[in-house]
Amino acid sequence: MKREFNLFRSIPDGMSLGCDNYLQIITVILLYFLIQVGLSLSVIGIIFLPGVILSYYKALITISRGGEVSFKEHLREGFVDGMWWKSWGLMISLLVGVVLGLMLIVVPGLYLLVMWMFAYYLLIDKKLGVFDCLSTSRRLVQKIGSWRMFGFAITFVLIASALSVPVYTAAFIFIGNTFVANMSVLFVQPLFIMIPIELYNRAIVAFDITQLEEGSNKEASGDREEDPVTVHSK
Repeated sequence: MKREFNLFRSIPDGMSLGCDNYLQIITVILLYFLIQVGLSLSVIGIIFLPGVILSYYKALITISRGGEVSFKEHLREGFVDGMWWKSWGLMISLLVGVVLGLMLIVVPGLYLLVMWMFAYYLLIDKKLGVFDCLSTSRRLVQKIGSWRMFGFAITFVLIASALSVPVYTAAFIFIGNTFVANMSVLFVQPLFIMIPIELYNRAIVAFDITQLEEGSNKEASGDREEDPVTVHSK
């Protein structure tokens, strides 16, 4: 059952969370950025990227809940209990769904992008299956309100752009190096990167994730269930 919560309150609270934990968050961002860059240099390394991305989200979720990040333990999170295979399955599902949607009419791709925005968090935080992550994320967004979530997503993009673009532009003008300009943007990410995670934390408190999962399972099995009256009359 829905408990009232202020969707857009996640924005100032998420930014405040980022400011309060700036050093810890920027350390996580820089470390995982370097790991991803290093892995991207080889074909074998690319194979491990989805698991590393999961570990990155796990670290940020831990920080958002007042925990301490152990890089060894959190990096391991993306590769144990089948998480690595699930991370590949989720990444492929997201890419296929969103990219095809954008290629066809654009609107379906944007729709799926918003509907599935919690999928990665649900995978690493709740250990759901790939399709359960997608369906539970969709139901969670629908509980919050699809149009409200579209408005939230647009607001988040505008905030991220307003903070990142001036820093990138200034760095590029004064230093004249694209890599350095991109690196400089990383240092403002803690100011907005926690906004969607704050929203996720609020949403799973406001709504019963177990009921959402059960609802998804009922949807999947609903067509296979027969009416008891019909069965009895046969």
